[in-house]
Amino acid sequence: MAAVAEAKAPTKDDGKKKVKDWQKWSADMKTSSLELADAAKAKNAAGVQKAAKKLQDTCTKCHDVFRDD
Repeated sequence: MAAVAEAKAPTKDDGKKKVKDWQKWSADMKTSSLELADAAKAKNAAGVQKAAKKLQDTCTKCHDVFRDD
């Protein structure tokens, strides 16, 4: 999903919707997803919780700005 988000980045800023923010949050989503997968493979419950929280926070931040309801 992070790769799709990276590929679908806007081409120009639009008010509070900044291309730079989209790119950062897409990269953060990718990093967090890989951390979550690694923690799950290691059966590290605390690591899974931490990575899942980080991933959720990244998604929420991006959706707060870019998602039109």
